[in-house]
Amino acid sequence: MPGLRASLLVLAATAALSACAPHTAANAQASGYGPAPDFTLPNVAGGDFTLGAQRGSVVVLSFTAANCTEECPVLEAVLQRAARAWKAQGILARRVTIATVEIDPKTNGAAAVAKLRAKWWPQPGWAFLRSDAAATAPVLKAYNILVLPPPKGHADVEHTVEVYVIDPHGNESDILAPGANLSVPALERAVKRAYTPSGKA
Repeated sequence: MPGLRASLLVLAATAALSACAPHTAANAQASGYGPAPDFTLPNVAGGDFTLGAQRGSVVVLSFTAANCTEECPVLEAVLQRAARAWKAQGILARRVTIATVEIDPKTNGAAAVAKLRAKWWPQPGWAFLRSDAAATAPVLKAYNILVLPPPKGHADVEHTVEVYVIDPHGNESDILAPGANLSVPALERAVKRAYTPSGKA
């Protein structure tokens, strides 16, 4: 529903940002946005990750900065717990893929992102993506991830923190955000809805 998505994103774009600020709850709780923009970015584990090549799996797409200290750790905790559950169920890397994009490659080099990957979840099924600023910017724009320079007294950039759930056909089905509706149960429900419209795994 392009009209709904556009109106919600206008609200999100005008919302005040704090360091690592999430979008508004209204934006995060809507669903049915249409096709997810395709992209290709390098995976720090090697090779490239192309969203369009993930057809048949649900993709949990997140955006973070390796040096983020506020909302990103909340995101980290939710993704870690969900990843462990999906691994135990045997669906991580088979039916569910997680992809995390570094939003501030100028500040956070490949070594920092590799360290973050090792800390979060160094397992198949979770790709950590980092390129240069020129290649990253179009992806951030396509997914309406807002990134601003660090405010005075802060080391990390201001940015929105969102998780896109993309169904096996490549369509956005849910957006979740820390401080709005992101939790392990909510993410698990969103993935089930994306895989089967009835919500049954």
